[in-house]
Amino acid sequence: MTSIIWPDVFTAQTPPQAVNIQKGDGRSLIASAISDGVVLKQSQFREGEDFEFKAGRIELKRDYVASGAREPGNPFIGVITSKTLLGLDGTGQGRISQSTAFAGTGFLIIPVAGKTSNTQRIEKAPIDLCEIS
Repeated sequence: MTSIIWPDVFTAQTPPQAVNIQKGDGRSLIASAISDGVVLKQSQFREGEDFEFKAGRIELKRDYVASGAREPGNPFIGVITSKTLLGLDGTGQGRISQSTAFAGTGFLIIPVAGKTSNTQRIEKAPIDLCEIS
């Protein structure tokens, strides 16, 4: 979850012990990365700017990328978009659903289009991991 909330802040080798999400002021959420009772990183996200509430889930703002095959070895010219949904499953555990769609041409002449999706379950941390000392 930290790679979604704070890309480029934590590595796979140094993740926080827990991520705490709380309601902020107005229509915002506050996410805190916590280890050993210490807040390592805290960010505020605003509804309408960073995310939308849809059907009881949090939908992060979509990413759109245009590829012009400028990078060496990249034969793709087209558009890519991705969507991330955060929520809870039926047992109250965290759930992240990500999907990516793309359309364009490969090697300038071959039409390509596709979609991928991935769903992950995140174990809810014990309450004591989110306590701040």
